[in-house]
Amino acid sequence: MKAVYKRTITVTDKNLQRDAGGIEPKVMGETEEGKKAMIKSPSPNHAIAERLCYLLAKKLGLKVNKVQLITYGHKLNLPSELCSVHYWEEDFRPCAEYSPSRTGNSKVDRKRREERVALEIFDILIGNGDRHEMNYGYVNDELFLIDHGHCTPWYGYGNNLKYEEEPLRLENRHPVAKLVAKFLELTREDFVEMVQEIPTNYFDPDLALEFIRAMMKKQDAIRSLKEKGPTHQCSCCGTIREATTEHFYADRSKKYGLSNWCKSCTDNDPKRR
Repeated sequence: MKAVYKRTITVTDKNLQRDAGGIEPKVMGETEEGKKAMIKSPSPNHAIAERLCYLLAKKLGLKVNKVQLITYGHKLNLPSELCSVHYWEEDFRPCAEYSPSRTGNSKVDRKRREERVALEIFDILIGNGDRHEMNYGYVNDELFLIDHGHCTPWYGYGNNLKYEEEPLRLENRHPVAKLVAKFLELTREDFVEMVQEIPTNYFDPDLALEFIRAMMKKQDAIRSLKEKGPTHQCSCCGTIREATTEHFYADRSKKYGLSNWCKSCTDNDPKRR
């Protein structure tokens, strides 16, 4: 699917903002092929983020709302020329309509918990701090993602991935393992290809370069976490150290067979001496 939709979109509902929620100006329309679509974008970067996140999600094997771009938003009375076109998925049901158990052991409960962990990793990769129960859900019982306009995939070098090191080490058929494996397979050329899909007169070259650099740095961060041994966070001072007896006293009843407190905190607490 080409990035830019060059045919005419007929607006069918100019008052969508009132009913659809969210903060972006938007309209409902229909393409020349008769497909229902939502068109929105308060700024070019908003539309660019939508398209880049769509492309990355597809490469990682995630189900995601199809997104194209148009360059005539002003004709639709939208504030930006460059807008994102979101093809409507009638069968989408937001997560808010589901109540899978957080502790249940059914196959569905386990599957959705695992998918949620994979989604958290994806959101770190794309710089998404706006994930909520209305912008992800299910289509035919498959995890389905929408709405990535507030993401910043061109920022961040993966430093916060360290808080996800345990999921990043999952193997075999776990959704996280599959997502991580596909992300690490991507090359610089793959990221350049994504950037080249965006109309150059709307995408700041420095920001485009930063997107490529950020993606590759996040790959490096994941490889580093997977290669080194496990780490353990002190529940007293919060410091993260290698999970060894060099930093924590042995305690077979605890995770990794180590105390929850690092040696420094333990030695400085009279009650624990």
